[in-house]
Amino acid sequence: MTLTLTFHQMLNRLEEMAHLHRSMTQVLAGWNPKMPDLKVKLGCARHAYEHMQQAAKLEQQIAALTRTNAAIPDLLAVTRAAMQSLDARPCPTEVLTGLYKIVLPTLTQLYRDTLAALHPTCDFGTLGLLQPYEGVLAEQRMWGEAMVRHHGGTTTPYLQALQSALESRYVGPRCQRQEWLWAPLDRVSEAVRPDFLKRAIPGAMRLTPVDRWEDLKGIGLAMHNQLHGEYTTMELTSRNLYEHPEMPTKFHLDMARQAADEARHAIMFEELAEAYGVRIDDYPTYTLTYDGYYAYPEMCEPNSQKELLWRLLIRGTVDEGLALDDLLFQINMRQLLQQDDIVARLHYVLVDETFHVQAALHWVRYLCAGDQARVMDEREVARQYVDTLLRKRRHLYEQMYPDEVAQELSTQQRLRAAIAKRPPLPFERYLNIEHRKLSGYADEELDQVVQWGYGQPPPANPVEEAV
Repeated sequence: MTLTLTFHQMLNRLEEMAHLHRSMTQVLAGWNPKMPDLKVKLGCARHAYEHMQQAAKLEQQIAALTRTNAAIPDLLAVTRAAMQSLDARPCPTEVLTGLYKIVLPTLTQLYRDTLAALHPTCDFGTLGLLQPYEGVLAEQRMWGEAMVRHHGGTTTPYLQALQSALESRYVGPRCQRQEWLWAPLDRVSEAVRPDFLKRAIPGAMRLTPVDRWEDLKGIGLAMHNQLHGEYTTMELTSRNLYEHPEMPTKFHLDMARQAADEARHAIMFEELAEAYGVRIDDYPTYTLTYDGYYAYPEMCEPNSQKELLWRLLIRGTVDEGLALDDLLFQINMRQLLQQDDIVARLHYVLVDETFHVQAALHWVRYLCAGDQARVMDEREVARQYVDTLLRKRRHLYEQMYPDEVAQELSTQQRLRAAIAKRPPLPFERYLNIEHRKLSGYADEELDQVVQWGYGQPPPANPVEEAV
């Protein structure tokens, strides 16, 4: 069999694929909090991670093939400009249509043409990289086209121009790899939600069931409460990826993976809530952990690495660390109650959250140039800032909604009374030292959590004295 593609032509194909995957990730991640449809958000997160993974693998293959004497190919500037223009469109449905009806078919055809031209012996490694992904592209395209039909996506003059640009992409100037991605085109200070969901009033207490352990509706509400944080963390992590193209590829992989994990968790908790008779629109939706964590006015410049650092510190190393503690307690409690359907899912979530904290700790240290003292100081200042924000929101709510506050306090009294009547548990609630250590917390960071009053480590096992 003769070689259909020259070595350099094959590299150009791989480079083009890698860029289309990477720019698909960029658009999907940047648009995640702006998409009104919750199912679209979840799909965008999953597909962004799939594209980011494949882009990284292709870049590794290109690096391996160009390690000695081959120059890394340049990218066609038309493709980059087309993807940036799609990101800039104002309509979610038009963006969705462009991604899944134009860009993805273009990428799929590029795969088909390249696979047909590769040599089974010379290009063995590249074949092994591309062939399995054809099925992924087909699944993405089927899902995307269904979403476009559901939202009434139609051809627009812009989409026709996008199609023409991609069809003529081999003519014109080229750009280098450092020009692959574009600076963020917008700021998204509030996560979009569909109209049928009622948003909670800022400062209101989250609805807490009096019995979240055995009452069916109470369990459903407990699961409902947990899914909100999965959505907001998915959205915030997606924007972390989108707003910082200057960060290393590994950072983008970690953020894309976390967003995809949070999407899975949201599905898990919504399914559990529905199994216990609670639908997502039965109670208010909370977006504090996106809206309140997105920006830090007067403390961090917008789109700065300090702003990114604070997001990772608060959501990634404070809140997610507390999630490790809470998940372990929930697992122990629901095992005691023999709620195996919930326990099985919580184990998956705990494993994922351990990785998320590990990634956050790695990147806050990276952003602080390995200065652990600065990590500790920045975390302390950021936590105090958020605590002050929450107190102000609560104070304003108490002034504006006195009747609702009285009802909240009554619920809290009933909750405390119910807890007092509960039989003693065979275990206590402690810091989850095992998973916190596995994630990479240093001893001084665990001490910091204790100093805040967020929990205590479990007592050391007494050492039996030799008789």
